[in-house]
Amino acid sequence: MKEIRNLIKELQEKPEYKDFPDEVHEALNTIYEDEVYSTDSDSLTILGNFETENGEVNRILEELYDQAYHRAETKETLRGADDE
Repeated sequence: MKEIRNLIKELQEKPEYKDFPDEVHEALNTIYEDEVYSTDSDSLTILGNFETENGEVNRILEELYDQAYHRAETKETLRGADDE
């Protein structure tokens, strides 16, 4: 989770961050608060479909998406194990 928060903080330092659409800011807040429980979360969909013209920002977004997706996948697996 620390890596995810560090990536979001890194994004916040980029000048483009302030111009992100509201839905992207909301998705980032949801991910930052560790409130993504499923790989088909709206927040992951929004983040996965968002792209800027800055390659460095896109690299951070992609890494963040991968980390958040993996965390959600782990939560799904653990939740499934609890159901058995």
